[in-house]
Amino acid sequence: MNDLISKIILNKTSLYFISPHLDDAMLSCGDLIRRLAYESQITVVNVFTEISPPPLTLSAKAFVKQCGKNDAMELFKERRAEDYSAYKSIGVNVKNLGFIDAQWRKKDKLNFIQKKISRILPEIIHVYPVYRWHIVNGKISIWDKKMMENIKISILDVVNKDENYLVFCPMGVGGNVDHRIVRNCCLDIFDKNIILWSDFPYNSKNKLDLEDASNYREFIFNFDKFKKEELIKLYRSQYEALINDGMGNLADERYYLKTNN
Repeated sequence: MNDLISKIILNKTSLYFISPHLDDAMLSCGDLIRRLAYESQITVVNVFTEISPPPLTLSAKAFVKQCGKNDAMELFKERRAEDYSAYKSIGVNVKNLGFIDAQWRKKDKLNFIQKKISRILPEIIHVYPVYRWHIVNGKISIWDKKMMENIKISILDVVNKDENYLVFCPMGVGGNVDHRIVRNCCLDIFDKNIILWSDFPYNSKNKLDLEDASNYREFIFNFDKFKKEELIKLYRSQYEALINDGMGNLADERYYLKTNN
C-alpha cells in the first residue's frame, strides 16, 4: 500500500472517491483520504444525496427516528452540511449528484389505484419497500436500470479521464443495493485506473463479495484510528447509529486493485 501511496504522491494523481451515500467514503476510506488530501487533488462524489417527498415507508421512518429527527428533509439537509464540513476540514472537494436514496425511491408511471392505496400503504409505490428484505439483499431492481445509465453519465461529467487519475468505489460488501449500483456503474465505465474499497461497517459482519476476487490485488492501509474517529464524529446526525452498528470496532481500510490476469 505504501508503494501505491508513494506513486500517487509522486505523479500528483487526481483521486475520485465515488461514494454511494453521505458518509460512505469517509467510513471506509477516511484515513487514506486524510493522508492524501494535502498531497493530491481529491474529489468525493456522493451519488445518492436526496430523498423524495412523503409518503414514507416504515423503514424510512425508522431511519429518520434512529437519527433522532422528525423531518426527513431536514435530516438530509443536515447530512449534506456535515459531509461538506468534514471534507472541507481536510481540504477535499465534494460533488453531490442528487440521486434519490434507495429507501425513498419510488416507481415510475403509477396508476390511480396505486396512488390511492399508497396513502395507506406507502410500500406499494416504493422500489425497495422494506430495508431488511429489499435494500440489503444485494438485488438491484429493474426499476433502477434507467437511473443507473444517468448515474454513469453524471460520474463521467465529474471525472477528468486523463491518464493521471484514480477512481475509488465501494465493493458492495453487505449487499446494500446503492453500494452495488455504484460499484457496477464504476466497473462499467472505468476499465482501468479503478480501486474498490471494502465497505465499512458492513465488512465487520459480512465476507468479501466479489465474483472475480482472484483478479484483484488486496492492499491494507493501517490507519490512524484516533484521527479517523475525529473525522467520523463530524457526522453528528449519524454517529450514534454508527456506534450501534459496529463503529466502535473500526476495521482496517482494505482496497482492491484490478490486475491484468
